Amino acid sequence: MNSRSYIIPTFLAVSLHAVVLTLLFNSWFGHADDERKVTPRHVQASIVDLTSKSKASEEQAKKREEARKKLKN
Repeated sequence: MNSRSYIIPTFLAVSLHAVVLTLLFNSWFGHADDERKVTPRHVQASIVDLTSKSKASEEQAKKREEARKKLKN
């Protein structure tokens, strides 16, 4: 066989392998620059008493109603 008959298929095979390897290395090592977010291991929590807040909001609502009544009169 003639050696010229292998030039085009060899070139296509080598270029295809080069493209595949370039995409593989780019996707594999391209994300190494991303920083990982450090999540805290401990959380500082506090207990919230909702009954005291509801009482306070009721008192504020009463004061607002009284203030509205005084403004209307």
